[in-house]
Amino acid sequence: MKEPSNKTEPFIWTWSGGRFDFLNPSPGSICITDIAHALSLICRFNGHCTEFYSVAEHCVEVADRVMKNSDDPKLARTALLHDAAEAYIGDVVSPLKALLPDFQRVETAVEEIIAQKYDLYYPFPPEIKQADRDVLADEFARLQPFAESTDSLWTPLPPEEAEQVFMTVFFECFGRERPLPRNQPALVADDDQG
Repeated sequence: MKEPSNKTEPFIWTWSGGRFDFLNPSPGSICITDIAHALSLICRFNGHCTEFYSVAEHCVEVADRVMKNSDDPKLARTALLHDAAEAYIGDVVSPLKALLPDFQRVETAVEEIIAQKYDLYYPFPPEIKQADRDVLADEFARLQPFAESTDSLWTPLPPEEAEQVFMTVFFECFGRERPLPRNQPALVADDDQG
């Protein structure tokens, strides 16, 4: 049986059973199924929306936006995984993150390891930051309680579906077919894609 982490050992156990060490992250501790699963269960806006809207779905939206404007598969992968570090460190809202320089250092280290493992552009290029901002504006226009009109609201995906779509887009970004049908659970051994 795995023991829970404690305050003297800064690590977590991941969904797939791996161990992730915050002070010594390594490419081997990063697993795409952990990322997809965790991001599908993390709510955007710190939960301050009427319906659950996952970070996984947000990442797919950003990747879709980038893919409409670029044929660069590395840029598409970077867009999809731009928030992947949140699978390990959580989603800290930007206004609070600005007040936490130690957290920012840990986040940067995790982003760098993920970028190394999956061959992403890092630091994130302007195209990713712009797509992220554009999707944020769309979210504010289409999600309650932010939307001023109910004419353009949409219903976010449930977590299980967001996880599946995230995995499908991940494999598309690597130019490979997904090894499981979309209606099957995403839990597979880490395929070390990238």
